[in-house]
Amino acid sequence: MNRSMKRLMYAFVLWLIAMSVVSYCSVARGQDFLPAVDFGTSLRVIDGDTLMVSLHYRGDIVVRFAVIDAFETYKNRHIKIQEEVTGLNATAIVKRGLEAKHIVQSLLPPNTPIVVVLGDHRYGYYGRLIATVYIFRNNKWINLNEYLLTKYPNLFLETDIERRQVK
Repeated sequence: MNRSMKRLMYAFVLWLIAMSVVSYCSVARGQDFLPAVDFGTSLRVIDGDTLMVSLHYRGDIVVRFAVIDAFETYKNRHIKIQEEVTGLNATAIVKRGLEAKHIVQSLLPPNTPIVVVLGDHRYGYYGRLIATVYIFRNNKWINLNEYLLTKYPNLFLETDIERRQVK
């Protein structure tokens, strides 16, 4: 192997190491180098604001609706916050949470084609992908996040969920 070939090989190895470090650091900060728009299908609805989806670039992953907070579907530590904010009791909150989940299930049965658009903060506190979800209805793509907020304001609350990042 001649000298110029060795230099080229050395430069390539250094470049690979540098890209590995950059990739590791960005993933550790909750970022990735994948496109901000991805497409795929719905797999199942977890609750009123969280889905399991299969995406082209990311595979099977949990997606959290950006800027939406649905009521809880069971009693947990977050229900106290919703009680304080809304003035509703835990039973009423769970009832609304289950209703919100059923609405999302009716709009997103398994294998529904979807498009997800990521914002600046791609991953939330629990490692879920934070995204705006689009579905195809009546020959056009509809922003599902916006649709839920406007059509069902008593079941879906607007929130700053996109700004809550991995700590």
